[in-house]
Amino acid sequence: MKSRLPIIYTVRRIRSRRFTKSLSNQKANRSLAIAFLSSLLIAFSLSAIGLGFFYTEISKDLPPSDSLPLMMDRHNGSLLSPTILYDRLGTTEIFRLETNNVERRFLPLDPQQPESISPYVVQLVIAVYQPDYWTGAGSSGFSFSNSRSTTIAEKLVEKTLLWNEEQGWKKSIRTRLLADQLIKKFGKAQVLEWFINSLSFGKSTFGIDSAARLYFFKTAGEL
Repeated sequence: MKSRLPIIYTVRRIRSRRFTKSLSNQKANRSLAIAFLSSLLIAFSLSAIGLGFFYTEISKDLPPSDSLPLMMDRHNGSLLSPTILYDRLGTTEIFRLETNNVERRFLPLDPQQPESISPYVVQLVIAVYQPDYWTGAGSSGFSFSNSRSTTIAEKLVEKTLLWNEEQGWKKSIRTRLLADQLIKKFGKAQVLEWFINSLSFGKSTFGIDSAARLYFFKTAGEL
């Protein structure tokens, strides 16, 4: 019996050391996990602050989306008037950009209206500029290698609200922000109507109705 005691004590000491070592490892692992989670939380917080600051800077002085209905109003919208260039003092007219004998008119998309854009024209515009318009997103994904506007809403924003901004990644992001705002606030049908009525068809002709009467001697509803 006495000969077995040293063996038993030795085994107990080994088990005790293993248990102590296991506890130490668990504490170390727990400390590492806490440190890792703390680092992630700090990184997430800093990223959120950075993104918030970035969004604030990008969206600063962004033209309000509500200005577009005023520009594209069918009766007295500012884009109905011809484009006039003045001198640096803003008093003397230098150049007037308009098509002779063809007034600018904005026609509705709704076929129930007395005069409206031909549904064939609507289908053609969608096929050319954005085939997935009714099912796709209002804006495309941003890429530093490709900052061009690809959706109809983006093209509308670029031509009407951000026409005087320099090309680059900043304008590209601002264009996408406004494009999404327009789709959410006014709907795809209204955005498409504005787009078709603001398209340029050469010879200082803007809008499908002006182009139809200039080139085909018909209204946009007769095409």
